Amino acid sequence: MNRGNRNIVIIGGGITGVCCAYYIANHEKFNRSRDSITLFESSGIASAASGKASGFLSLEWHGPATSSLAKLSYNLHRELAEKYDGAKQWGYRALDTWSVKIDEHCKEPDHLPESIEWIDSNIVEKVTRLGTKKDTGQVHPYKFCHFLVKETSKIADFTIIKGHVTNVEENEVEYRLLEEEPYEPDEDDEISDEAELHTLHSMEATDVIVATGPWTPRLLPELRISGARIHSILVDLPFKLSGNAAFTEITFEDGTTAAPEFYAREDEMYICGEFDDEPLPELSSETKVNDEKCKWIKSCADHYHECFRQSDIKLRQACYLPISNTTGAPMLGKMTDSVYVAAAHGCWGITLGPGTGKVMAELVLDGEVKSASIDLLDPKYCM
Repeated sequence: MNRGNRNIVIIGGGITGVCCAYYIANHEKFNRSRDSITLFESSGIASAASGKASGFLSLEWHGPATSSLAKLSYNLHRELAEKYDGAKQWGYRALDTWSVKIDEHCKEPDHLPESIEWIDSNIVEKVTRLGTKKDTGQVHPYKFCHFLVKETSKIADFTIIKGHVTNVEENEVEYRLLEEEPYEPDEDDEISDEAELHTLHSMEATDVIVATGPWTPRLLPELRISGARIHSILVDLPFKLSGNAAFTEITFEDGTTAAPEFYAREDEMYICGEFDDEPLPELSSETKVNDEKCKWIKSCADHYHECFRQSDIKLRQACYLPISNTTGAPMLGKMTDSVYVAAAHGCWGITLGPGTGKVMAELVLDGEVKSASIDLLDPKYCM
């Protein structure tokens, strides 16, 4: 590394890491002819929650610690969509959001909006509006992350290394290369020497951002972050879906209950179930999918409308949401002179992604955050 050059290392290829890379590359103090960004990812861009989440966005549903960041991030989502045609590129659109209570013994159905044609109106006991197209929306998070990777590679010296980082020190990271081929646009970085696979390497860095979600304590053990596994399924329905999300509760004929969540993308329905306590694996690619849990989600949906009963599951998936065991809020800030953390976003990782990337770029390159207030997210409160 030449004197005066910056090599900013980002560990983690989820929405947080990708957004950090994008906003660092676009920061006025990042010298594109001299500085570089290196992103380490062990399983693939958006391979964990950032690729398997619903992509739900909310402007208002945030507490004092994150409200400023959420406002910034929600607006950045809109700005990015306007700049790059997000509706086409990553399914960005506004949503109407509802709370819907279902009872299969319902005698006096509440009024269900006509645009929610995937719920039988005869079993709707109560409908409450939770959000409008002004303050709730969605993206396809996998497509969003991959788009930002491509845009970042166009404007910066940006390298993605398929490797497992094992240790973070001041101005240095240690890592092992993995067998998977590197991610585009890094085809020139293919691992060709078998003797190099799994060998311990080190890299100098001027700055290191740890953005590894629930895996963060593996590198920064003083932080108390855990992962909660959640399953989801994707189902194709025989009609184009309007922009609606529904947080539901259903009482079945036998008196049992469930609370599946429905997020209507234009070309598919995303449905998720409940959290469980399955231990966190070593790598996100090793996340186990319990087929019975996915079948249970589908069986719940089958009670909502005939269109689900006539459709098959096209994708079964599971991921871990990163949760702070101390504050329940994200951790954003400095750990040492050159090491930063951006993790523990819980269920709001997609909403807060662009805002997190922007404030971390400011923290690294300006030495202070200007765009939002993140004082209550300082990791010192979480140790």
